[in-house]
Amino acid sequence: MPTADFKLTDADTSLLFLAANSVRYYGSNTDPFFSATEPWDGNGNAAVAQGLFEPDHWVSIMGCAEQYQLKNPVTGVTTALTGIRDLQYTQLGLNEQQLASVERITRALISTNVYSVVAGQVDNALQTQDLLYYSFGPQLPDNQWQLEVRRWFETGLAALQQFIVEYPNNAWSLGRTGEPVVIPPKALTSDTAQGQLEKQCSQQLVRNLGRYQNFSVLGLGITLGVSALLVLFSLKPDWLLFHWSSWKSGKRNFHKRVAYIGDGNFQLLRMALEGRGWMDHWEPKRGLEKVPVTRERDPSLNCFA
Repeated sequence: MPTADFKLTDADTSLLFLAANSVRYYGSNTDPFFSATEPWDGNGNAAVAQGLFEPDHWVSIMGCAEQYQLKNPVTGVTTALTGIRDLQYTQLGLNEQQLASVERITRALISTNVYSVVAGQVDNALQTQDLLYYSFGPQLPDNQWQLEVRRWFETGLAALQQFIVEYPNNAWSLGRTGEPVVIPPKALTSDTAQGQLEKQCSQQLVRNLGRYQNFSVLGLGITLGVSALLVLFSLKPDWLLFHWSSWKSGKRNFHKRVAYIGDGNFQLLRMALEGRGWMDHWEPKRGLEKVPVTRERDPSLNCFA
């Protein structure tokens, strides 16, 4: 049972115990939580213990009292400073949307106090821990406890922002087994703000690149259409240009078409074969194509012989 000094009715109290263990510092400090003013004798080994100081206490205790207050930004009416679970904000004259916001914030604040921040980080809760090499650390400033508390407070603010963002995901709501538990908005408060809670849940945009991707149907259609045109042009570019030119000029420019095809590598090869007298039985219906073909296969031209 807590004594009168620790039994606060208007605040949330947390007690933090620091076990110094075998840590030694290269310099003394008078910080209330990390105080080390006794020179360490090194168990008789003066060479090892030179300039080292050991903590003054085996266990140091820090007590934190946290209070919360809500304020109506329009009227200026505020609640009394108290613990998070004792906040009474019905007298603030808030509308339904503000009540829904208060419900979300206060529920998130329950998991962002000093106790939750320290317990959530386990062995990494102290900045001093990152300064140690084995069990030896540098000289600490005399306000190291303030630096630690400020970091806990900043971590709590970051967690508060994260919980607000993750409200539609319900990722902040964990069961005893650690599995996410879906809590519908209507289960968070009374009927007064239920509609606004559900509306905020449906209106909030959350960036989630893991499972879902947003895309534009119009943009996808334009991309597919342009890609199809590029593929079509790459297959028959000269044929398309020839017909486009014929349609635009209103007549068929066969002489230009024949000249273009006649300069092609395959047609030049055909003329060379005809000049040598090797092949003269070409298919006349396909004479205007880039690749000339014969009427029948010539057995003398056997590529696999």
